[in-house]
Amino acid sequence: MHEFGIAEGLLGAVIEKAREIGAPRVVSIKLQIGALSGVEIDALTFAFTAISVNTPAEHAELKIETIPASCYCLDCDLLFECAPAAYACPSCQQVSPDMRTGRELKLVSMEVD
Repeated sequence: MHEFGIAEGLLGAVIEKAREIGAPRVVSIKLQIGALSGVEIDALTFAFTAISVNTPAEHAELKIETIPASCYCLDCDLLFECAPAAYACPSCQQVSPDMRTGRELKLVSMEVD
């Protein structure tokens, strides 16, 4: 389960920033996770909760926004939502090699005390 590794990296970044600004406690963490990122949100939440015990982020709420996958069609100049293995433009049916969103894993913001 690679979510533990992701949770460790997230926790490290959050604690480092909290220390940098002198915040004793992290209240919430906002993430954006792409639908095709391969991250299992429940597993990430579980992992983060488990490893954040006895840290400034122990009771921090993870606020996760799922970003849908989208592709861009060069022929139609159209941005469209796509799914795994379904990258055809709904207008012209050409397969798009240009995925614009859906693979993100971003730490957007955090709230501290």
